[in-house]
Amino acid sequence: MKYVNIKVGDIFDIHPTKAYKGNNKYLFSKDGKVPVVANTSINNGIGGYSNLDATEKGGIITFSDTTTSDAIFYQPDDFIGYSHVQGMYPKSDKWTPNAMKYFLVHFKKYAKSVGFDYANKFNRKIAIEFIIPLPSKDGKNIDYDYMNLYIDTIEKDITVKIEEYLESESIKFSDITAKDEKILECVKEYQTFRFDEILKKINVNKLNYKVKSLPSVPVGEYQLPALTAGIDNQGLSCYVPYEGATVLKNCISVSANGANTGKMFYQPEEFTVLQDSYALEPISSGISSYAQIYIIGAMQHVIKDNYDWSNKAGWEKIRSNAVTLPVNDKGLPDYQYMDKYIRIQAKQIINELLAK
Repeated sequence: MKYVNIKVGDIFDIHPTKAYKGNNKYLFSKDGKVPVVANTSINNGIGGYSNLDATEKGGIITFSDTTTSDAIFYQPDDFIGYSHVQGMYPKSDKWTPNAMKYFLVHFKKYAKSVGFDYANKFNRKIAIEFIIPLPSKDGKNIDYDYMNLYIDTIEKDITVKIEEYLESESIKFSDITAKDEKILECVKEYQTFRFDEILKKINVNKLNYKVKSLPSVPVGEYQLPALTAGIDNQGLSCYVPYEGATVLKNCISVSANGANTGKMFYQPEEFTVLQDSYALEPISSGISSYAQIYIIGAMQHVIKDNYDWSNKAGWEKIRSNAVTLPVNDKGLPDYQYMDKYIRIQAKQIINELLAK
């Protein structure tokens, strides 16, 4: 395969997305249907939903010029723009959704290699100067067909693997029962709890490894996933030996540095903490994975956008934050209800996947 080096500014027009004037209270709605692409590096850049009309057509790439290069995404659907969110508009009608995804991978990889952060911001003036190698039949012109076919092949392969996984785990379409509906419609009592009233930080052994010297895939004795401050692969960016490491599982991980500080994930499999992050576990015993996922969602709602490079989300700083949770008749967190609620949400998502 031949490649041709292409200047980004020659194939994309990059300018700010159209945004509504007014504050977030005016923009976002709990029952909104139109995605709002904001300055976030998770959930495909979607910061919430609105009942206002979309300001941008789908089929473009977006990125934030006020965070890092983690916030680069392809937007398939119409959406509402936001301050500091840039749009990459193709200059040719040959760009298919799959070709855009192919380009995005190489564009994002190059941007991440530069190492942008809040002090060294990624913006459109820099982006248009990037030189990206793209496939070419003659070494002069972009081979759009190849990019389209390449991504199509990958997506079909992933679909097959998902179907095989669902079948192997006996995961099938499940009707939302009357009991499920009753749980979703249940009017619960809620109370607020400090983070440290429901969770505690796990003490771990300090590991003296440098991330850059560690493998990104398991090899030899390096078999234990290690947690850092990133969000790719739930923050598990490299592998370390089991020897000397505190092995964790079935708990919550928290990023404590960089643009992703405060981001949380449930970790179902074995891992350890390496740097710029920490792990939390419920104070009460026997809390299910589903209930922990509910707690994470509630906590993320509380601390979202409140921490950054200069105000890192360390445990001592966030532990006094209060989270609102459903309670039982004793006024304690109703973990059983949280478990059932998330199980139903999972059932709905699986149904949607199987219907596609």
